[in-house]
Amino acid sequence: LRAKLAETFQHPIHPSQQLVSYYKEREFERLPYVFELLEADHRVILLSENGMPLISDPGHLLIQKMIARDMHFEVIPGPTALTTAIVHSGFDPTRFAFMGFLPKKDSEIAKQLRLAHDSPLGLSFIWYESPNRIQKTLRALAQIDPEAQVCVCRELTKKFEEVVRGAPL
Repeated sequence: LRAKLAETFQHPIHPSQQLVSYYKEREFERLPYVFELLEADHRVILLSENGMPLISDPGHLLIQKMIARDMHFEVIPGPTALTTAIVHSGFDPTRFAFMGFLPKKDSEIAKQLRLAHDSPLGLSFIWYESPNRIQKTLRALAQIDPEAQVCVCRELTKKFEEVVRGAPL
C-alpha cells in the first residue's frame, strides 16, 4: 500500500511516517492508538482508497470521539459540499438524505422540516440554506423540536470556514 500511495500522490511516503490500516473490522481496536498519536500532537490523516472517508468507509466513530473531545479536524472536500458537511456534522454518514435548497415559503419550509422530523427512517437530513434565512429556518425547526441536533456549516474548505453544532435555539 505504501508504494501505491506514493505512486498515487507522486511523492514517496517518508520512512518516518507510519501507515496504519483503519478499516471497519478493526476500527475499535485502532481508535485508542489514533488518539495516542493525536494527543501527542502528531498529524493524523484518514485517507480512503475509495472516495470520501466516512461515506461508506470507516471513520465515523473517530469523528464522533474527536467532536466529543472538542478536537479540531479538517475535512478535505469531496465531490460536493454535502459530503464535507455530513462528515463535519458527526451524524451517521451512511444514512442521510440530501434535500437541496429549502423552499422560500415559510409553510413549505415547515412542511419539509416536519416531514424530516417525523421520518421513521432514522436519516440525517441535509439542506442548503441562504445565510440570510438561516435564523428564520432554525426558529421554524425549534417550533417543531427545540431539542433537535443540528449542524450548520458555512464556507466549507475556505478561509472563514465555520461549523456550529447544537440545538436550533
